[in-house]
Amino acid sequence: MFCVPIPEISNWYKMTKKALTIYKASAGSGKTFMLTRHYLTLALESEKNYTHILAITFTRKATAEMRQRIVDELKLLSSNISQSEHAEYISKELGISLDELQVRSQKLLSSILHDYSNFSITTIDQFFQRIIRSLARELGLPAGYRIEMDEKKILSRAVEIMLDKTSDDEELFNLFLEYVKSEVIDENRSHIFHNAIIEFVEKILREDLKDAFLKIGDNDFKSIVQTYQKTLQTQFYAFENELKRRTNVFEEQLKHHNLELSDLKNGTRAKYLYNAVSNGFKFKTDDLKKLFGTDIDEEKDKFLKKDFLKNIGSDYDSLHQIFVSDCQHFTDNYPQYYFAKNAHRNLWHILFFANIWFEMNQIKKNENLFVIGDSPVLLSQIIDKNDTSFIFEKIANRFNHFLIDEFQDTSTLQWNNLRPFVANSMAQFNPQQQKSNVNNLIVGDVKQAIYRFRNGNWSLLNEQVDKELGSLGIDNQVLNHNWRSSRTIIDFNNTAFDILRKELPLEYFSDVPIEYRNALESLYKDYKQQYPHETEKQGYVQVVALEKDEYRETTVNTVINQVIEMLDNGVQQGDIAILVRKAEHGQIIAEALLSCSSDIKKHNLQIAMSDVLSVDKSIAISAIINTLQYLSNPEEEYYIWIAAWNVAKTLGTDTKNFFCQTTQKLFPSEFFDSIEDLKKSTIYDAVIKIIEIFKLNTNKDEIPFLSRFLNFITQYLENSSSDQKTFLKYWEDESSNVKIPSPSTSNAIQILTIHKSKGLEFKHVILPFVDWRIVNSNKELVWVKDQINDTNLPVSAPFTQAAEFSIYKDLLYNEYFNFVVDSLNIIYVAFTRAKTSLSIYTTQEPVKNTVGKWIVNIFNERDKWQGEIDYDDKGNFLKYTFGNSKLLHEASETTEEAGNIIDSLTIDTDISVSVRNSSSVYSKDEDTELSGVEYGTVMHRIMEQITTLSSLDRAVNKIAATGVLSRDEIDEISRKIKDAITQPQVSEWLSENAKIYNEHVLISPDGKLLRPDRIVETSDGKRILIDYKFTHEQSDEHINQVHKYAKTLEKAGKKVDSAYLWYMLQNNIVKAI
Repeated sequence: MFCVPIPEISNWYKMTKKALTIYKASAGSGKTFMLTRHYLTLALESEKNYTHILAITFTRKATAEMRQRIVDELKLLSSNISQSEHAEYISKELGISLDELQVRSQKLLSSILHDYSNFSITTIDQFFQRIIRSLARELGLPAGYRIEMDEKKILSRAVEIMLDKTSDDEELFNLFLEYVKSEVIDENRSHIFHNAIIEFVEKILREDLKDAFLKIGDNDFKSIVQTYQKTLQTQFYAFENELKRRTNVFEEQLKHHNLELSDLKNGTRAKYLYNAVSNGFKFKTDDLKKLFGTDIDEEKDKFLKKDFLKNIGSDYDSLHQIFVSDCQHFTDNYPQYYFAKNAHRNLWHILFFANIWFEMNQIKKNENLFVIGDSPVLLSQIIDKNDTSFIFEKIANRFNHFLIDEFQDTSTLQWNNLRPFVANSMAQFNPQQQKSNVNNLIVGDVKQAIYRFRNGNWSLLNEQVDKELGSLGIDNQVLNHNWRSSRTIIDFNNTAFDILRKELPLEYFSDVPIEYRNALESLYKDYKQQYPHETEKQGYVQVVALEKDEYRETTVNTVINQVIEMLDNGVQQGDIAILVRKAEHGQIIAEALLSCSSDIKKHNLQIAMSDVLSVDKSIAISAIINTLQYLSNPEEEYYIWIAAWNVAKTLGTDTKNFFCQTTQKLFPSEFFDSIEDLKKSTIYDAVIKIIEIFKLNTNKDEIPFLSRFLNFITQYLENSSSDQKTFLKYWEDESSNVKIPSPSTSNAIQILTIHKSKGLEFKHVILPFVDWRIVNSNKELVWVKDQINDTNLPVSAPFTQAAEFSIYKDLLYNEYFNFVVDSLNIIYVAFTRAKTSLSIYTTQEPVKNTVGKWIVNIFNERDKWQGEIDYDDKGNFLKYTFGNSKLLHEASETTEEAGNIIDSLTIDTDISVSVRNSSSVYSKDEDTELSGVEYGTVMHRIMEQITTLSSLDRAVNKIAATGVLSRDEIDEISRKIKDAITQPQVSEWLSENAKIYNEHVLISPDGKLLRPDRIVETSDGKRILIDYKFTHEQSDEHINQVHKYAKTLEKAGKKVDSAYLWYMLQNNIVKAI
C-alpha cells in the first residue's frame, strides 16, 4: 500500500499558505496520490465546495482514473476510515475529528453521485469546449454547429480531396510530385502516401503556426506566398550576382600576373570562397567554418604559393585587399542569402499545405463543424481582444480552485487561455478564510516532458509560471521520494542523470552557446531521488553494448533469449515490459517472439502491444486500399500509381526507376484484364482477388495484417453493404482503430513505445535499440519568422550544420537544445518505469549525436559508479552490471492464464479467414495418424532443439511428454532423425566443438525477418548454413531462400562458406552454395 512517511506529512502543517502550490514531482513520487489528497481536502472543507473545483488532466483515460480514485477514496473515508491513507492528513488540515470527517465524506459522496455533472474532473479540451459554448457568438460560430474532437478525420478527408484534384490541376500535381520526391523517395518512407502526407501536415498544424495561418486567411494565402517567393528570389540572385562580379574582378587581377583561380593555395579562405562561387555556390560546412573563422593566421592564410608571391611582389597587398573586401561582403551577407535560398526552395511546403488547409476549412464550413483542436487558438484571440472579466461573466465565474495535472505537457496557448482563470482565483485567495493549505495546484515534472511534438512546453513549469504569477504567491515543492523502484535502480538513475546533465555533449553544432549547457544542468537540478527510509528493495541493472556489425539481429536475439530465460525461471509474462523508441522496433521484436521456436511457445506466450501492430500501417493493406480507390474512381490515375508503388514495396521489387514507367508496365496484365470483374465483385471477393493477383501473401511479414484486414471486412459485412465505395468510406473513419488483437489477460508481455509507457510501471523493463539519433538533419525543419522581410508567413528552413551560418542560428541552437532535452527526457521516462530490473541494450562504438553515445560515455566516469564495468582491449565499453542478477530471474507469483496470442497471428499463407491454432500440430484424435504436414512439423520442432547428437533423446522426450503421440510414432520419428543426423557428412554440423545457432533471427536489408533453421560455426572457422525441408519435391525457390539467408549474413560481415538444403523425409542433402 502506498504510504507517505509521517515526517513528510508533518512538514505540510508548517507551510505558509500560498495562492498557488507547484509540485515538481519526479517519477514514482506519488503525484496522483497528492492530487487526490488535495482535491479531497478542498472538497471536504465545505458542503458544496466540490462544485467550485476544476481538476484538469490531459487524457480522457486519466480523467476517468482520477474520478474513480476520488470516489473510491470517499467510499473508504465513509465506511472504513481507518484504512484510508488520507484521513489523518485531511482531519488535521481541516481541524476536524475523524468522526466528523467520516460524516462529511458520506455527504460528499452522496452529493457527487447525485450531482455528477458538477463533479468537474475534465481534460483541458473539454474545459475549453465548455467555454466555447458560452462564447459561440463572439467566436463567430454558426447556430447548430457540431464539435469534432478528432481533427485528423477532417485532415484525412482533406488529403483525399486534394489528391483527387491532382489529376485535373497541373500546378497541384507538380506540388504533389515535389512532396513525393523530397518527403517519400529521399526519406524512404514510401509505404503509405496518404498517411505520410497527414504526418507531414500535422507537423505544420502546430498551435503557433495554425495561429499565423488563421490570421492570413484562405483567400490571401496563395498570393502572399507567390509575392514572398519573388522577394526571396530577388534577394538571393542579388547576392549571387554580386559575388560573381567580385570573383570576376579578382580573377582578372590574377590574370594580369598570368595566374588563375586554380593557382590559389589549398586550405586558404580565398580558395574556399572563389572556388565555391565558380562551382555554383556550393559551400561545404567545413569551408564555411573557415570563412567565418575569427582566429585566422594571416601568414598561413596567404592564398598564393611562395613562388607566385615572389613574382607578384608588392601587388599582393592590393590583391589581398580585394579578397578581404570580398570575404567581408560574403560573411556580412551570406547568413541572409542562406535563409533566402533555402526558404525559397522550401516554399512548396507552404503551398502544398495551403491546398490541404483550404480543403479542411471548406469541410468545416460546409458541415458546420468546429474542431476542438482549434479552441486554444480561437480562445487566445478572444482573450487578447477582450477584458478577462467578460470571459468570467460568460462562464459565471464558477471555479475557485484549479488543480492541473501533467503540466509539463501544457502548450503555450493552452496556458495563455488558462492563466486568467488561475490568476483570478489566486487574486481572490484569503489564507485566513481557507483552512486547506492548497488553494490552486499545478503538478508536473520537466524531466518527463516528452510531448513537445504535441505543442507541450516544459519551460512553463520550469520558469514561466513563476515569472508571470509569482507576485500573487507561489509555493514551490519538490516531491523526490521514489516509491516505485528498488534502491538499485534509484542509485543507477541518480548516477546516470547526474553525469548526463553535466557532461552530455552538445556537439551537433560547433558553437553552441554556454548558456545551453547551464540550462541543461538547471533543468535537471531536481534529478536526485530519495528512497523511503524503510525501503530495502534490491534490484538489478544491466547495460550492454552489442556488436556493431550485426547490431539489429543481435539485439533481437538477445532480447528473445533474455525473455526465454526469464520465463523458464518462473517470471510471469505480465511482469515483463519491452519499451521501444519507435513502433517499428516493437513490431520487429513482437514478430520475432511470435515466430519463435518451441522454447518460448511452451510458455503459452501472451503479448500485449500498444500501437505496435496497427493494420493501417501495413504496406500491403495500403496497396489494397489504393487499388480499391482506383476501381471506384478510375479517372483518378493517382490511386493506381500509388498502389503500384506499395505493391512493389510489399514484394521487395526495385523502385529505382519507378516514376519513369507507365502504370501499364508497373502492374501485371492480369490486373487490367480483371478490372471489370473486380468492380462488380463484393468488397470481400475483390480484396481476395487483389491479394492473389499481386501475390501480396508471399510476404510473410504482411500475413498477420492481411488476415486481420479480412476479419475486419467479415465483421463489417455482418451489418453493412458489400459495396466497395461504402466500405472505403467506413475504412477511412475506422482504419486507425484496427489493430492486430492483443490478449485480454493482464498476464502478457507488454511491448509498447516509451511514450505510451509514461505513467506506467513494470517489474522488469527491457530497453532495446537505445541508439537513436538526437537530430535527423535530413528530416528536420525549423519554422522561422523572416527577420528581414515584412511578412507574417511562417517559413520552413533546413536544420543542418551549414545553417549555423544563417540569420536564424539562434533559433537553430534553441531548437537543437529542445531536441537534446526531448531525448534526455525520453531516456528518463524509460529508465524510471522499472521496479526491480532494468536491461538496456545499445551498440558498441556508437556514432556522435546519438543516445547510444550518451549511454556509453557515462561509464567513462568510472569512479562514480557502483557495480562492475567491462571494457574490451581497446578500452571500449562493453557491459555494466549492478545489483543482484538473480532478481532478473526471480519467479513471480502466479497470475491468470489466458488464450494464446498466436491464435490471432499464426495463419496459413493462403490467407484463410479462420485462424489455425498453433497447438494443433500436437493434438489429434486417438485413432488418427499424423498427416504428412504434421509429421514434418513435429520433426522440425525436434530438430529446432537438437544441438549435438547427445541432445536427440532429450528433444524427442520433450515431444513424447505431451502424450499426444503414440509410442510407435515417437519411435518412427526418432529413428528417421537418428538416421539423418548420424550421416558422416553432417557430423561437423552437430559437433560439441562447434557453435550452433538454431532458428537465429536475421533482418534483411529491406527490414524483413528471416530465420534460417541452423547456422554452424565450426572449430576451424567455417560457417555453414542449413535449412530443413519437409516436402517431397525440391524447388528452385528453396535454393533462392537459402541464398537470401547467406546474402543477409554476408552483409552483416559473416561470410557463409557453404549452405545446404536438407530434405528430411527422403534424408537427402542438396548443396546450395
